[in-house]
Amino acid sequence: MPMNLGSLIKLNGTNFEEWMKSVKLFLAISCVDYATKDEPPVPTITSSAEEKIKYDKWIHSNKIFLMTVKHTMEKIIKDNIPEASNAKKLLADVGNKFKIFDKTEKSTYLSLLTKTK
Repeated sequence: MPMNLGSLIKLNGTNFEEWMKSVKLFLAISCVDYATKDEPPVPTITSSAEEKIKYDKWIHSNKIFLMTVKHTMEKIIKDNIPEASNAKKLLADVGNKFKIFDKTEKSTYLSLLTKTK
């Protein structure tokens, strides 16, 4: 089931849940969802080959993940999300932004409902 970047849903402010599912599926299929894990320690001279490979894999995955997520956001949303150096932080920031928006939106609609006769 190949997927291309053009098939991803663009985050427009009203479709956060669908966008998140779409992005996670694409990144899992592309084998770059490793970036959602904690950043491994930076390898040193004494690090094993396995530790170096794990770090390189995370760096590559993080870079692709950040570029993909940013590419699938409307400009206005992208401009209102703080710059993040890793995918896990960026997803948390985007998620928090939409939780706040969602609560505000719900309270507005609830208020309209109670005031409407």
